[in-house]
Amino acid sequence: FMGAFGPQVKSITVDHGKEFANYQALEQDYQIKVYFCHPYSPWERGSNEYFNRRLCWFFPKKTNFSQVTTDEILAALELINQRPLKIHHQQTAIERFRACSD
Repeated sequence: FMGAFGPQVKSITVDHGKEFANYQALEQDYQIKVYFCHPYSPWERGSNEYFNRRLCWFFPKKTNFSQVTTDEILAALELINQRPLKIHHQQTAIERFRACSD
């Protein structure tokens, strides 16, 4: 992600998972600020929660992902990412992102 979009990224917000234990390296390597959301505060990770809800349209809880193909996952992601959103003035997320980086 940072390789493709690094210049546009100013900060990231993460949860308290162990995968972010070395967050200082992210800040130093990419010259960004890392923020931690509060535990049990999903509204602080709004876009993540939104995406997770949309993903459940295609893969409900308890889906056995060993039986889901990569093509099925990519097709679901394509439909989610190509959906125009009111918050983006009826643009898709990628259209809005590209408009901001111009």
